Amino acid sequence: MRYFAAGRVQDRRMFASMLFPLFEGDPHERSYLDAVSDVLRVAGGSVKPKTRHKLSFDLGVLYFTADKRGNMYCVVASEDFGMSTAFRFLEEMLGVYDGVDLPAALDGADESLWSEPHFRGDAFGVRSLAVEAWKRHSRPGDGFSYDPSADYGGPPTGRTVAGEVPAVTPRSALALAC
Repeated sequence: MRYFAAGRVQDRRMFASMLFPLFEGDPHERSYLDAVSDVLRVAGGSVKPKTRHKLSFDLGVLYFTADKRGNMYCVVASEDFGMSTAFRFLEEMLGVYDGVDLPAALDGADESLWSEPHFRGDAFGVRSLAVEAWKRHSRPGDGFSYDPSADYGGPPTGRTVAGEVPAVTPRSALALAC
């Protein structure tokens, strides 16, 4: 999981937009935000509460759901990230925002605050809770794409210990094929 965003469907106002720690500085952050904004604009009104949706795009997969108050929650992950894990994270974030009176806060916020990137990125100060949830649901080493060289110990020497058959796993076969 790389990126989390949340916004209100009725006015497409984003109240969360954040990269997770290992992804800070990701040059694709704007593309993630654009993908979320497009889904919020095009499909937001048809997303029923707690339904699960998945949209693949060139930078990964956008998983999204909604709450009963008309807010949508999204996470961008790599294609090999488990869908059930992404939705467990989103369900946890729905619980975090469930305790916030979102309509009163969003409608009552001074208009000038929405021009502040820091406010739009974390309007309710939940970044630390989102990061803690991310840590519980991310994989070891999450944030890095698969590097086949990590499974590759160098070119085959053709030598094995007498009686030993070299193990070939799907990962090592992929590494050798690269």
